[in-house]
Amino acid sequence: MKKSFYFVAIFILFYSCMDRVETRNISIINKSNQIIYYLRSESDSFSISTTSDKINIISKYNMVNKDSTVFVGDKPRNWDNYIEVGCKDGRLRLFIISKDTINKYGWKKVISNNIYTKVYRMNMDDIKKCKWKVIFYGK
Repeated sequence: MKKSFYFVAIFILFYSCMDRVETRNISIINKSNQIIYYLRSESDSFSISTTSDKINIISKYNMVNKDSTVFVGDKPRNWDNYIEVGCKDGRLRLFIISKDTINKYGWKKVISNNIYTKVYRMNMDDIKKCKWKVIFYGK
């Protein structure tokens, strides 16, 4: 009985010290008539490399088809802390880039020159107000 008590006490102690895992997701809903891509940033510029491996990952995992919804990938442990402390002005940036823009300029030029179709700058209140959904209707 005494061993069970110690086990439960240690379990509760360790459980209370664990980091909480973020369960909220920001979704991007594409209501436009074209394929789009998104990039998440802490500032007003793209802070990613232009290596072919990175571009292939973006092309595959950050694509949102017409009339589709995706969740913003690679979410932080805690959105509140990430946005309020880690993002410039306490605002997350979600850049939307149309497939037409990619076809016209190519990924390397888009990234190096910060070319995008639309940007959403959102603090935590904005995200909560839109119920964690960013809807892109087109230009």
